[in-house]
Amino acid sequence: MSVLLQAYQGLDVIDKIFWVLLILGTAAVFGGFFHQIQEKSKDVTSGMFLGGIVQAVAAAMILILGEGGLDTPKWVYLVIIPALILVLVVVFRARKNQQLVWGALGLLSAAGLALGLFW
Repeated sequence: MSVLLQAYQGLDVIDKIFWVLLILGTAAVFGGFFHQIQEKSKDVTSGMFLGGIVQAVAAAMILILGEGGLDTPKWVYLVIIPALILVLVVVFRARKNQQLVWGALGLLSAAGLALGLFW
């Protein structure tokens, strides 16, 4: 029984590490958005790209390691928002001056951070 308890506690630590990575990835996307507010050209920066990838991988790992009992805000936070951000940063990374995509990334990352704090 003690071995099972230790394995569960180890899994809990790994789960928390992925939650931190999820929040940091979302913050990287939002930071890239916030940094470009004064810029004339609104692009998907390398920080936004890396943050989107980190966020999506962390969300996938949380879903794989989780218990499976996700309620609605967690589902949106762990599946829909990271997937949309990942698609946007991958598709529009090489294109220049994508103001609509830049705004969508800012709104999605802000919504993800808000859901992460208030669910």
